[in-house]
Amino acid sequence: MSTATHIIHKNRGQAPTAFERDVTRGQDFCRKFICPEESMRYAGSLEQLVFNKIQDLSPYPTIIEFGSGTGEPVISTILRSKFSGIIHGYEINADSAETAEGLIEEHGLDQHYVIHNMSFFDIPHIPKADYLIANPPYLPCGDKGLLALPSLCGGIDGNEVSKNLLSYNYQNVFLEISSYSNPIALIEYALNQGYKISDFQITQMPFGIYSRQDVVQQRILKMKEEGKAFFTNNCYLVGSALFTKDMNNGIDLSQEFLTCLTSIGYHQNLKPSGNSAMGLSP
Repeated sequence: MSTATHIIHKNRGQAPTAFERDVTRGQDFCRKFICPEESMRYAGSLEQLVFNKIQDLSPYPTIIEFGSGTGEPVISTILRSKFSGIIHGYEINADSAETAEGLIEEHGLDQHYVIHNMSFFDIPHIPKADYLIANPPYLPCGDKGLLALPSLCGGIDGNEVSKNLLSYNYQNVFLEISSYSNPIALIEYALNQGYKISDFQITQMPFGIYSRQDVVQQRILKMKEEGKAFFTNNCYLVGSALFTKDMNNGIDLSQEFLTCLTSIGYHQNLKPSGNSAMGLSP
């Protein structure tokens, strides 16, 4: 039975490696996805929720990664772990794929991490794997052409790519889920597909260069009015969720996950109360 690590944290509590510091320099934010904070969070969640557990399934596990980007999170995680399997990463952006391949070669990880410069959704035959992992696009936007980086569009509510990934019927799926991308509808979809959440983490994230775009802000404000998005002026939450179809693997934490992820934004005004405590005001 899995011990849930459903904690709210701001970072991994670990100093960045020299590799992690180096890869954030001199990047083009409009040609490929670059967000150091999110990449480090993704790497930390992968390490704790996937890589620390997957060796128990198989001595040589296989992982499929949707949207590898420039590869830093997975490379960092492999370097921190004793992973002995193979990861097939699918990345549609040619610049990102080229960067990832160069970093993989530089760190001697060719036997563990292979990049395919194509969309996972274009694969003619679904590859077998122990896990499907992804930090999928989740910017809510009705017209991806309005975004600085169109590939970050997650559809009108931001959860279309995640739903598509859950439809592939992998037994274990690791996804990053934003509190402003209609998480309730996504979890309902997962449950209808036969999944449960066996473990999760919640992380506070500031709005960044991509989520601060006007078209995104306008959309999520409308979604908030409709009860589909949850955030404050300062930040939002990202949930790292491990979905499984293994009904023998502990309890279902889907409700607990949603309770945490949708808790932000309801009480935004804090007032000092007596005895120097902080009281919530509706």
